[in-house]
Amino acid sequence: MDAPGHKGFTLLELLVAMSITTVVAVATASVAVALSHAHSRSDVMTESIQSARAAMLSMEATIRRARLVTGADAERVVLWLGDAYEDKQINLDELVVIRYLPDGDTVEHLQVIFPEGMPAETLSALNVTRTLAQAGDPGAVLDLMSQTIYADYLSTRILATGVEDFQAVMDAAPPFSRIALLRLTVGPPDQRIKLTDAARLRADAVDSVATVEGVPVLNLE
Repeated sequence: MDAPGHKGFTLLELLVAMSITTVVAVATASVAVALSHAHSRSDVMTESIQSARAAMLSMEATIRRARLVTGADAERVVLWLGDAYEDKQINLDELVVIRYLPDGDTVEHLQVIFPEGMPAETLSALNVTRTLAQAGDPGAVLDLMSQTIYADYLSTRILATGVEDFQAVMDAAPPFSRIALLRLTVGPPDQRIKLTDAARLRADAVDSVATVEGVPVLNLE
């Protein structure tokens, strides 16, 4: 029997109290999971935007210092950085490819870089020259860079991850382009954000390009 002045709990009251406690606990856990999920989505979105912005800055810097946009297609842009050897030719290591890989949601920067101090004979043999027309074919340039002989020299940098779409629109068809409009789309399907930037070649060599029988030719004389 309960002590005077103290009311005891019935079995029903105990069960009700336990049920309420369980509901509150489940609700609290659900809120915690929802908040955790929201924070996770926010972190992913923030990381994607930061990655895209960094990629934009990198691509803009490369385009600004390039002398020509030699070629471009839906997912790739080829840039000639200039006549580093003053031989009035386009050498392999003067070319940069920016490409988008839809399957991997990444944008990459590729360039063959030979080490300083490489013997002149070896460098001359490896650092082949391309005509402007050859440098205008993104697939052919990538095939050349990807040859086994260049495996130790091909630098591949990932500029951005989580990219849903990439576009590079030129003010004129390569190699007569002077301005490139870049667009990156990042984020999950319900939070897509599109970043846009424009970059201009600071010291382009467009005036040194002529068309001979329909084929672009670079004349640095």
